[in-house]
Amino acid sequence: MCRLAACQSARAEPIERKRGASVGMTMHSYLANFGIRFRPEQVKVLVDAFDDAWGRLQASGAPYGAPNYAEAARAHLARYIISTARHGGDLQPKKLADDALLYLSRQVLSPVPPILVLL
Repeated sequence: MCRLAACQSARAEPIERKRGASVGMTMHSYLANFGIRFRPEQVKVLVDAFDDAWGRLQASGAPYGAPNYAEAARAHLARYIISTARHGGDLQPKKLADDALLYLSRQVLSPVPPILVLL
């Protein structure tokens, strides 16, 4: 399981993502903030979905992929993915990423991150 203590080390430390110029909280950081526990194989699915959704958002050139909206966009994506998994939703990384991007597209564009409360 992803234990809160195991994820806390990444909580406040933004990291450079593999795909390039984006910096932000990791999925492990969001899991730690929410205090949610998943089995290791589930955490891998959530991380893969989050990274895929973020990479596609950046590549799309959509406004939420811009640096001034990145923190808010990443929070929306993480919150949606974690909430879906928590409620027994589909745990296929591609489907989670697709659905998270659709959810994000329906949000009001704002550089202010949403309150981190699960849906």
